[in-house]
Amino acid sequence: MKRLCSRCDQEIPSARLEALPNTHTCVRCSTTKPYIGVSDFTSKNTSTLVLIDPDDKEMVRKAQNYQNQTRGFGVHGGWK
Repeated sequence: MKRLCSRCDQEIPSARLEALPNTHTCVRCSTTKPYIGVSDFTSKNTSTLVLIDPDDKEMVRKAQNYQNQTRGFGVHGGWK
């Protein structure tokens, strides 16, 4: 599926359209601020992507502690 940015008329990358199928802007023209993504391992083979507002310092701290404890592997049960 090909879609052009409504602001700059450049093609929106397919990966962005896959992640955000309703988007009408490219990353450069987007007015949405970036978020931090953290994998929350819910089982041995399954994880959920949790998005954190970078302004939420307490959640960022918890996510950093979680990553330090798990190093991204093997710990289950969540961090929130």
